[in-house]
Amino acid sequence: MRKKHHAFTLMELLIVMAIVGILAAIAIPAYTQYVIRSARTQAKAYLLDMAQMEERFFTNNATYIVVPVLGGGTPPNGWNNWVGDTSANARYGITVSPLSSNSGTVSDDITTTYIAWAVPLPTFNDATCGALGVDSLGRKYSVPGYVSSTPPGLPTAGQTATTTGTCW
Repeated sequence: MRKKHHAFTLMELLIVMAIVGILAAIAIPAYTQYVIRSARTQAKAYLLDMAQMEERFFTNNATYIVVPVLGGGTPPNGWNNWVGDTSANARYGITVSPLSSNSGTVSDDITTTYIAWAVPLPTFNDATCGALGVDSLGRKYSVPGYVSSTPPGLPTAGQTATTTGTCW
């Protein structure tokens, strides 16, 4: 009596590999976009927290406080200049600096205004929204495609974001 061996045929293996390939082609880009959106949400939340911390500091000291760019100095005690689980795997760098007027001719002092930026670091790319910002007047900004270790220049009217939409 012969035993019949059961095995997969080459055709069956090819079909399974094709199905797995199709699923991977759909799932990997979707997962990548999910990671980008979640990091952006985390950056927006931290920017709004930063704005609240600046206002509390202003209430007690009659001035706002500068937060250096990630890698450019030490932030105030208890404040972070990065967004992520740890500074080693941060996706955004946070900085706060004096806000200049939209004309670009007058530079205001940190005692009266500020702008906080969440800048995607070179190891992370958010091409849709790029750098995100919020200023002392509550205006929100986005600079699509911006990736750098330094914040963008003076915000322009075209960079003002709406509170609805992809970025804010």
